[in-house]
Amino acid sequence: MNKKIISIISIILLGLLTSACTTRQGSFTMLSTKNVEISRVDLKKVDFTRNVEGKDGRFTLLFIPFGSTPNLEDAVNSCLEAGNGDFMTSAVLHSTSWSVILFGWESWTIKGDVGNSLSTGASDSDSAPVSDSAPVSDSDSVSDSDSAVNITQ
Repeated sequence: MNKKIISIISIILLGLLTSACTTRQGSFTMLSTKNVEISRVDLKKVDFTRNVEGKDGRFTLLFIPFGSTPNLEDAVNSCLEAGNGDFMTSAVLHSTSWSVILFGWESWTIKGDVGNSLSTGASDSDSAPVSDSAPVSDSDSVSDSDSAVNITQ
């Protein structure tokens, strides 16, 4: 009888000292940490690398973290690097943490389709070239003290 009680108590203690959680943080139609001029990109012509996954996480031992706090930007960057691109579509973000008595893990995971806006054929050739500096007339300028912006057509 004593062995059975000790076994039950051991299982309960192990259950109390073990925890895990993965949470879906969101879905993103378009996601990037890079500067992308998406208006110049024809998404129908971009070559995508499908279902690329990026992670950033850290290990803990005795509640002492090894490494820096997991960062969403680093997870996205690792995904973009793995897919050789500069933006993602259909991205799904998860956060995960677990611990088993003395060991633990926490991380961000992002999965989606990675595209490269600079790839051959990605440029929208039908659009007019965009200049770096457009002329601004006095009527278009807005000072810091203006409280409203007037739009004329």
